[in-house]
Amino acid sequence: MFFGVGVAIALGYAGFRFGPDFVVAARNGLLSKQEKHDYVADRTGNLKAMYNALLLYQESEGQLPHASGWMEAIENRLNTADLKDGQASKKLHRPGRSGNDFGYAMNNAFSAKFLADVQDQKAPLIYESTQTQRNASGDGTKDRDGMAISGSGELLPATR
Repeated sequence: MFFGVGVAIALGYAGFRFGPDFVVAARNGLLSKQEKHDYVADRTGNLKAMYNALLLYQESEGQLPHASGWMEAIENRLNTADLKDGQASKKLHRPGRSGNDFGYAMNNAFSAKFLADVQDQKAPLIYESTQTQRNASGDGTKDRDGMAISGSGELLPATR
């Protein structure tokens, strides 16, 4: 009986203390359903999204994904909560390419490594590539034909 009274008092105090904050949060949209939208792909946005997804992968797995399956590895780590169904895959497709072309590649020098263990942090990690298949990979110089994001997260300008 004493325990039940104590719980009731604690819940009453919590409601008194946090109730106004909860009301304000609810008015500001805490409980409202977030509106989903279409993703408008852009070069820098895609590179940053893939870089952040790679960092999340590394954090959970202890290393970057193997280059042969890097897109599958990061696909569920792309920030897509505010997007309509089917829109997340646009982050893996280079803008201006046809429907099934991807146009991004991962530098093999980073494959299955911890980011800090790669000596050249200025090297392209993910880059716009002449390769168009899913999970493309290379050395970041021979098949690069556009922007890139380095191992340190710096956006690198187009090469041509």
